[in-house]
Amino acid sequence: MFLERIVNFLKHNKGATAVEFALVLLPFLVLLGVLIEVLLLVYMSVAIEYLNSQSAKYSSSFSYKENYAKKYREYLESKIKTIGFFLKEGSYQLEIQYCKNVEELFSLSCTGSNDESKILIYTLKHKVKPLFLFNWIELAPILESSLVYYPQRQKEKNE
Repeated sequence: MFLERIVNFLKHNKGATAVEFALVLLPFLVLLGVLIEVLLLVYMSVAIEYLNSQSAKYSSSFSYKENYAKKYREYLESKIKTIGFFLKEGSYQLEIQYCKNVEELFSLSCTGSNDESKILIYTLKHKVKPLFLFNWIELAPILESSLVYYPQRQKEKNE
């Protein structure tokens, strides 16, 4: 009698689809969330590189008298609305180092200023905030892009 009940229970498969669906749904949703998070992280990384390179290129094309940092921020602010929609005020920081010569560049001890530098190091950092609350993103919370530019400085007649 007990054996018959077990055999009947095993043959009876009504509701098996619902159980299988419930078992597969949670891992699928977690996988989907991780995939979206990774794709967003890749997009942010590429966008940071692109925004830094284009902003640095734009600001370096002007005369040093027009302030490289001001021109960089001007271009960056114009592109944030389209490409860098994830960059909010306070989530990124810009650092420009002014090097007088190649020796300073290699030693990473730049002592120049906007007026006297010949080599510029543009660094754009962005603090990543995960879309979903996955803790593994906290391992590398900052995306960083650094570029070295040698702007063409034209001598003024008064110099």
